[in-house]
Amino acid sequence: MNYITYVVATAIYEGFFAVALGGPAVLLWLLVRELGAPPAVVWPIGALAVVVFLSSLWLARTAAHCLAYQEELFLQAAMSAMRLAREELASLPWVGSLFAPRPQPRLPDE
Repeated sequence: MNYITYVVATAIYEGFFAVALGGPAVLLWLLVRELGAPPAVVWPIGALAVVVFLSSLWLARTAAHCLAYQEELFLQAAMSAMRLAREELASLPWVGSLFAPRPQPRLPDE
């Protein structure tokens, strides 16, 4: 039963990310096409689009796993996937400091 939940949740999350990323991708494509951007601009934008697409697939599957096997709610599972992605990015050598967790403010003692 958990596997069926995982498959359905994966499809829902992938659809959600496709809709959320589809609008900006189309706008960016129209902007590049209308401006007649040179290949030196088009290739990095295309590479970034591929990375974003593959990242969204990873996020969808991670969130679906949290939903199905860790019994988290829909939004909690998505936030867990984002938190895990941030932790993974923080471990990278050059860009890790950009994604390191911020220190939480301490509550004043009474």
